[in-house]
Amino acid sequence: MSREIHVRFWEGVGVRLPHATRLWSAVVSYNLAVLGRLQMAAA
Repeated sequence: MSREIHVRFWEGVGVRLPHATRLWSAVVSYNLAVLGRLQMAAA
């Protein structure tokens, strides 16, 4: 999943969520993306 898709997904969800929750979601998404890249690099 590309970063752009992550951003679009969380922007869509974020419309209905408070700012703090949206920020936390962005942090989680970023960490998942980093972990995914590390797994691909290790493969």
